[in-house]
Amino acid sequence: MAGRPKRRERLAAAGLPVPAGDRPSAPPFPVVHGAYSPSVIEARAEELGIYLKRIAHWLDLERDGVAIAQFLRTEARAQLIANYIARVSTTSGIERVSTRLMEQATAADRLAASLGDRLGLGPKGRAQLVKAINEARQSDVSAVDVVRAGRARLNQRGRVLPAAWRVTAPAEIVEGDAEEQVDDGER
Repeated sequence: MAGRPKRRERLAAAGLPVPAGDRPSAPPFPVVHGAYSPSVIEARAEELGIYLKRIAHWLDLERDGVAIAQFLRTEARAQLIANYIARVSTTSGIERVSTRLMEQATAADRLAASLGDRLGLGPKGRAQLVKAINEARQSDVSAVDVVRAGRARLNQRGRVLPAAWRVTAPAEIVEGDAEEQVDDGER
């Protein structure tokens, strides 16, 4: 242990406070509701993540990973605060819950609802998701058509994409790539 053990023992025996550098490492306060503890929030977020995978099958962890993680942390914090408020209000009465914690609960719920809506978990977000999917299905222009139109415009101008700018595309899109010459002078 760091510090001077004899001094620490003398101060503790006399009932005097021990200087901060001499205190043994221990959490200063017990965890009450966990809304400020990253480890408690992460544990709850993992539980919510398992549930989210079952109900939101359209979410892809690779594409939506950051948004999903933000939502899970925020929802976990909101639930921890709400559970604490419910527990305290049933045992001691709602007046025992601080105003600050009530405001944090409201803010956490609002943020979680907003982030969930962006992922298509709320009614508005789900409606926007369905609308976007239907518009994509009804669209008569596909990605292949867009690429072909772009190549046609380049050919009309007499330009060719430099090799470094080309992307790998499906076989039906790549027509005539073998005959194209790379012209590094034009863009």
